[in-house]
Amino acid sequence: MLPERLPSEAELQAWAQANQQVELQAIAQAAAAGYITRAWQMFFGQAWSLGGQGYWADCLAIGQVVLAAAEAAGDQVALGWTHATIGRYGTFTG
Repeated sequence: MLPERLPSEAELQAWAQANQQVELQAIAQAAAAGYITRAWQMFFGQAWSLGGQGYWADCLAIGQVVLAAAEAAGDQVALGWTHATIGRYGTFTG
């Protein structure tokens, strides 16, 4: 299977917006299933897209889901990265 080719910025933006909710659900499901490392890594990557498009509330909401899972698991690495990502985007929302 070959990855999709998105030759223009407009096509990339359209693809990202169309798949945003799917990606958010994947992050939430990974966190709920205990895949904490995968959850924070996906959150970190998705936060750039969400923040860049102005979806601050979505970014912070899914960050809280990942943070709660990381706290429950006692995963210090996940806590650090998730807090840092939430903090960075929290500065934009006040």
